Amino acid sequence: MNTASRLVGKNIISRGFVISLMLTRAQLATTIFFLFILTSAISVIYVSNACRSLNAVLSQKQIEKDDMYTERNKLLLEKSTFIMQQRIQHIAENDLQMVYPAVTKIKVVHAKVNK
Repeated sequence: MNTASRLVGKNIISRGFVISLMLTRAQLATTIFFLFILTSAISVIYVSNACRSLNAVLSQKQIEKDDMYTERNKLLLEKSTFIMQQRIQHIAENDLQMVYPAVTKIKVVHAKVNK
């Protein structure tokens, strides 16, 4: 026998007291389960909010990535344009021995436009 049964059997404590302890334990178990459920609900709310916040940040970063990708493509195009001009100038000066004419040798020709 357990201790509570011995005490009730010897009339040291009454059965009503033992039953009231059991109800208290049942209430305690109910309270613990309620706290677990409440904690779980708050956790779900917190995680959902964090997920939404992170999705917003992710969307913003993807927009920034797309903008940077577009800027990179523009810069690559500009770089290729400059490289072509430098290459043509290098070929003209070194391979074809071309030079800029002196300012005094440049003549401006005005074309007559017939209306």
